Amino acid sequence: MKAIGLPKAQKHTLDYDNTLIFTNKSDSTKSYKKRNGYCPGVGIIGNQVVFVENRNGNSDAKTLQHETLGRMFTLLKEQNIKIGSFRADGASYQLEVVDLVSRNADKFYLRACMSGALAKTIANIDNWEEVDLGNETGFRGEIEFTPFIRTLKRAKQLDRLKTYRLVVTKVERDDKQVNIFTNEACLYSAVLTNDYEKDKNEVARFYNQRGAIEREFDVLKNDFGWDSPPPSQSWSKIPCS
Repeated sequence: MKAIGLPKAQKHTLDYDNTLIFTNKSDSTKSYKKRNGYCPGVGIIGNQVVFVENRNGNSDAKTLQHETLGRMFTLLKEQNIKIGSFRADGASYQLEVVDLVSRNADKFYLRACMSGALAKTIANIDNWEEVDLGNETGFRGEIEFTPFIRTLKRAKQLDRLKTYRLVVTKVERDDKQVNIFTNEACLYSAVLTNDYEKDKNEVARFYNQRGAIEREFDVLKNDFGWDSPPPSQSWSKIPCS
């Protein structure tokens, strides 16, 4: 990747995600989609794959992700590829992952998974502003948030608590179901970040740009054969010469 155009001194934006590759190869396992395959973890800079680690189809995106990301950052450091920003979806919203990413990227942007603690924090946001979301109108606000309190309390490691910035976008629910914590009939999309420089709209837009990784998966599957792994050979049936 460096040979075809990753500048050595530049700090890059790294996107991480998992994708399903369906196959009936002998070592594949059944995924949550009820089909056999693999679920590789993939690191992408721009439109270039810089890291791939294969995983069984029954490995959900969260399981052992901390270890996978650790190996990815180690390889990038060995190649002197510097990471300025890291973006990932809710599967990366884990205590150990947040700590790891904080040490290996200047800024991170992670989708925060809904919980009682998160909903109670959202209920305290008092700076909502109307935003145009294209096909609908929403509201966006921000607040400081300390995640993983229960996890660290159980582990008796409250000294590891850290506070980050939470940027939240909300839209009205079609079914009008009220959230018990926020007392609003809304759907919420929250981004946890340590970026205090961008304004809240810039944070949301920057995070949403990671949607381009799905287009790269389409290219890899349709143009580069990821969707059609070669079948496993049954060597016992191959005649000896």
